[in-house]
Amino acid sequence: MPFGFSVHLRNKNISASTISGYCDVINQFFSYLDFTYKNKLELHEITVRHINQFLRSKEKSCSVHTLNKILTILKRFFDYLWEKELIVIDPTTKIKSYRREIVEIPFSYEQLLDLKYKILSSDQYNLRMKVVYLFALQGATYTELHFFKDDVTINDEHISINVKGKNGISRTIDLYDKDADIFHAFYTQSLFHTTPYVFISKKRNSNEEYGMMDYDVLKDSLRFIREGEEGIDSLNLTTARNAYIFHLRYTKKLSIDRISHLLGINKTQAAVFVENQSYSLQQGKKQKTS
Repeated sequence: MPFGFSVHLRNKNISASTISGYCDVINQFFSYLDFTYKNKLELHEITVRHINQFLRSKEKSCSVHTLNKILTILKRFFDYLWEKELIVIDPTTKIKSYRREIVEIPFSYEQLLDLKYKILSSDQYNLRMKVVYLFALQGATYTELHFFKDDVTINDEHISINVKGKNGISRTIDLYDKDADIFHAFYTQSLFHTTPYVFISKKRNSNEEYGMMDYDVLKDSLRFIREGEEGIDSLNLTTARNAYIFHLRYTKKLSIDRISHLLGINKTQAAVFVENQSYSLQQGKKQKTS
């Protein structure tokens, strides 16, 4: 590690694995500076701005916990440089730790499950609305609803649907019993249209009468349901997905690996969400962070 920092850590009886972790962060930091700036920065030229830029470059791939760990390492490194009089001012003293951004979940997944039978049995909702609700319960995204008829496998006891998200990761959604019956009826309707998609809507200004379902049609389907039921005023695919992930982690006690597999997201995305989310029934109050 540069400037004798690793020797300094060893002299303080820091473990080899911890020193290795510190080395990785410090080397990443200087590699970032070398890549970003044509002229190599001297130690005294590194400012708060440079450190914040490096931290921002990490925000998409790191959790709040990891970002604070990186900042702690940088603070310790620059404090060492200051003690050794290699710099006059320690720029990290002006950088505050990251605060957890709370993802509020306005309803529980159990509420959505409790409403399922009523919604599936009700005559006020059409098949598309009911099937959209079923996929919301599976944590589906709008992109995942763009699957084709060929992506559907009808088995003796259940129906399997292969879907793919924006990240290109595929996952399988399995429907059983009445859920499968409702979807099968909806799927059968789609067979009467030439478009390859299962979720479809009429196309405007197009030679084709039907095509991939418009986002507005999807929103209207969930809006109709949330206006007809109590306690789910904020229902959309995102809030339903958030509630589902919370349910998987804290009710089902599933691991981050298992959640990432079930939702078709990478482990980093799953870990960041689970760390930052907080379940809070919104009854006119906002949950605050300390």
